[in-house]
Amino acid sequence: MAEFKKIILPILGVAVFICLVGYLYKNPPNPGPTSTLKQSPVKISNISLTVEEATSQEEREKGLSGKAGLEKDKGMLFTLGKTNSIPAFWMKGMKFAIDIVWILSSSGDVKKGKIIQIDKNVPVPEAGTPDSGLKRYSPKIPVEYVLEVGAGFCDENKIKVGDNFEIQSGQ
Repeated sequence: MAEFKKIILPILGVAVFICLVGYLYKNPPNPGPTSTLKQSPVKISNISLTVEEATSQEEREKGLSGKAGLEKDKGMLFTLGKTNSIPAFWMKGMKFAIDIVWILSSSGDVKKGKIIQIDKNVPVPEAGTPDSGLKRYSPKIPVEYVLEVGAGFCDENKIKVGDNFEIQSGQ
């Protein structure tokens, strides 16, 4: 019996390990859901980035909540359309700070606009903050687009109020 424990058990352990590694090699774990949002190239002045477009109410409500972060050249664009209401955004479920860029579309061209306001380094709320205690962020006037990028993006790229914004086509 002692020989069994010394020889056979380690051999069985190695065999199980090899089988498990082989199974995982042929069937890698699912990395999780990938985004189904439309990807679009946008340009602010001379800075290009790729955004996920949140166009439906459900997509806008979820926003970036639950994501771990954003790459430097990525963002989320909220398409609000022509309204006379001023939107309010909050940081519910956010895990990283962001810059919020408020954009008014140019008259006659819904794919172009100007930045009218920037809220920089919007912080993540403290853990346990109830929804009623979350700060709301809004522009001073109605806007058609809201761009969320990682905190510091606007300062790093010298993006400022008055800069041109364009959703580029062809991709």
